[in-house]
Amino acid sequence: MEKIKINLAPIKVPVNLVLYNLGWVAAVIGASKGSAFTGPCFAVFSLAIHLLIMQKTWIKELKFVFVAVFIGSLFDSLLAQLGYVTFAANEYALFGVYPIWMSSLWAGFATTLSLSLRWIKGRFILGAMFGALGGPVSLYAGSRLGAAVLNGDQTQILLMSGVEWAVLIPLVMYCHKKLIP
Repeated sequence: MEKIKINLAPIKVPVNLVLYNLGWVAAVIGASKGSAFTGPCFAVFSLAIHLLIMQKTWIKELKFVFVAVFIGSLFDSLLAQLGYVTFAANEYALFGVYPIWMSSLWAGFATTLSLSLRWIKGRFILGAMFGALGGPVSLYAGSRLGAAVLNGDQTQILLMSGVEWAVLIPLVMYCHKKLIP
């Protein structure tokens, strides 16, 4: 019996982009409705598809996802630890204030660096700019959808988020470059 080989190359990037965005929506809407596990459940599904697509480097990909989730969650919890942000569906919180559904967003983001965001690889200044804009936009959107509350001056909190993400995204990109050359 002949083994069937499927060429996944043409669909890798679109599938990754769609799964990342669906994961963000699932996590944020789920959290806004009180579910801490909608995002993580979708992240597991999405990660399984990602590892299937990235067959040749799946072990490195998986290691990187764990590193990105740890670093992203640690840094991203800073505003919550300082009391500037309160997240919904926070009953299973990491570091006391950071919900598991937020960590699932980092798992989804980590998968994009090998596929839909691979164009940014090694461009750390561009990554910093991407983070400075993307982090606050994501936080603002999540707050508008009811998944987070910004406690204090909204502009100041979003600016702090931009600074945090301007450092965080290049750091995660550097880890990606080291783990998946």
